[in-house]
Amino acid sequence: MLATPALAALVEAFANTLDVDEVFTPVADEGDAAWAALTARVQAGTELAKGPLVRVLVRTGGSGVPPRVLIAAHHLVMDGVSWRILLEDLAAAYTQLAEGRPVDLGARTSSYQQWADRLTGHVRSGAMDHELPYWQAESAHIRPLPRDAGADEAPEANTFGAAATASVRLSRAETRALLQQVPAAYRTRINDVLLTALGRAIRFPTTAVRVFKGRDSTGVRGIKLAKGDEVVSMAVIRHYEATPADRAANLKMRRAVAGVTEEPEADDEETVEAGDFTQEQYARMSAAEDLLLTITSKGSGKLSSSHDYPVRGRGGQGVMAMDKAMRGGPLVAGFPVEAGDQIMLATSTGQSIRVPVDGISFRSRSAGGVKVFDTAKGEHVVSVAWIADQGEDEGEEGDA
Repeated sequence: MLATPALAALVEAFANTLDVDEVFTPVADEGDAAWAALTARVQAGTELAKGPLVRVLVRTGGSGVPPRVLIAAHHLVMDGVSWRILLEDLAAAYTQLAEGRPVDLGARTSSYQQWADRLTGHVRSGAMDHELPYWQAESAHIRPLPRDAGADEAPEANTFGAAATASVRLSRAETRALLQQVPAAYRTRINDVLLTALGRAIRFPTTAVRVFKGRDSTGVRGIKLAKGDEVVSMAVIRHYEATPADRAANLKMRRAVAGVTEEPEADDEETVEAGDFTQEQYARMSAAEDLLLTITSKGSGKLSSSHDYPVRGRGGQGVMAMDKAMRGGPLVAGFPVEAGDQIMLATSTGQSIRVPVDGISFRSRSAGGVKVFDTAKGEHVVSVAWIADQGEDEGEEGDA
């Protein structure tokens, strides 16, 4: 978390362009529980008809308590990709203000509307006419997408009884093309992340595991397990080529943006100093980042960056995915999520809870988690499910 003067200067800079009374709300520190309850209400309270569609809460800390900022925006105003662009600008502004420099986010780029207008004009000028026969031939064998019946079509085509489900299964050749040939052509890769109960994780390309012939195949080793350990989760994430120095610099900036002040625990990786890193590099890595959620049996959890998990050869011991002390208990689940998603936890005693992802703290891969669900004595989390962003929530319902 950056110093209070830098935060105050950033708030003042935004205040020059926004209705402060409508958007900004200073909140006196009344503890983590009060802050969590307030942020939950704000996130659930944006209405298109009444507004405001963007709210910023500034938690003013007391002695020894760092300030916190919550930015809540309606999904129609800010999607997942746009959040990353905003965070890039906020990171740049934080850094500049903390160093006593004025905020300079560079020249304004072309808007989406300008890009669309230029693209439309380019097509209408006839510059792309020579490609039309090719695309007509390519699309000749493709069935049209389903749509509502037009005025000249039978109205019963729009009824529930006319609905149908189409299932498509990729062949072995198509699967090989998707996992091996397509990534090679576009210089991308798909990575597997295996997570173990005792807090180890390993990341390797999916192409390191070949397609087997049948069910009687024995498979290959993904991670070398310690005595008493077991694999509890696997996730498929995006790949991004980066040097160790760039990865370290990106994670340093990412922690600053998320307000993470603690340093990660000493890991079993070789220490790498952060190299020179530009805002453009941070933007590119942010666009390719997956947020990885990890949950423990005692209800602790955290979000961490996929860039915090180095690519290793399949079959190794992996790296730390939780603090060495494992204070939250063994890991039970880990998978990629988006900030607008929710998760559902179920415990050994039959309790369940639905939790918004954006209420879970971002932390380093080797750091411990924060409390997501209070488990009773003898109770432990047995399952965690992912719920995609569904827009407006219907609110919380309690037991009768």
